[in-house]
Amino acid sequence: MYIAIDLGGTKTLVGLLDHDGEVKKAVKFPTSENYQDFLQELKTSVVELINGQEITAACMAIPGTVDRQNGIILHLGNLNWPKEIPIKADISTFLNCPVVIENDANTAALSEALIVKDMYQKALYITISTGIGSGYVVDGKLDEALLDVEIGHNMYEHEGKVQEWEDFASGSWIVKTYGKKASELEDESAWRKISENIAIGIVNAVNSLDPDVIIIGGGVGTHLPKFKDYLDDAISKIDPGFNKIPPIIQAQRPEEAVIYGCYELAKQSV
Repeated sequence: MYIAIDLGGTKTLVGLLDHDGEVKKAVKFPTSENYQDFLQELKTSVVELINGQEITAACMAIPGTVDRQNGIILHLGNLNWPKEIPIKADISTFLNCPVVIENDANTAALSEALIVKDMYQKALYITISTGIGSGYVVDGKLDEALLDVEIGHNMYEHEGKVQEWEDFASGSWIVKTYGKKASELEDESAWRKISENIAIGIVNAVNSLDPDVIIIGGGVGTHLPKFKDYLDDAISKIDPGFNKIPPIIQAQRPEEAVIYGCYELAKQSV
């Protein structure tokens, strides 16, 4: 059995998966602003899920940067926890198995890339939610050279000033600009503008990374059918033609991608 932990800024999801990758049980709880309270809640949930079963390996996905070798959280975007948390050592006290710590966009990327691995060798996963993140998978494994790429923080000249991509193309920007979440937005002109902004980062990513496929996930990504035609049109207008624009597809398991990616990474680690 494997334990997968998706640490979020507002909620944490813990899953127990068998060796075939099927989720047998899952527990969700609010992520406490107090780190010690979070650890206790996580321990309670893990003990409940395991119920005496042997765990082969575990993986925790975090919304930030991590020192993988030492299992230390270096930065978290939405949680006011202490700096340089030794998360691997802390959770190993009650997991008693090999533990992997990874960025959540990378784990989601691994999960989604493996679904289409028979069709595409190089997969770029872009998650568009509150912010924008990414993961790059080659031959079914995360590209170690690109584990810490922060695609959402790439800088562009946009509307007269230099901005990070996620500052004008993320879910947060959509809410700030239109007063609605992507799930509530139906205005055609709004989606055309959103697509133009997303296209800027995608064209840059294609020319930098040359992926065989781009998988769009996250809260905004779940609505790709709403704006896919607008996105294709926006890309065609600014594509310099150096690299062929690959197929752009929707994530197949956007809500569970991180958990399944944790399972895959844990399995690869043992």
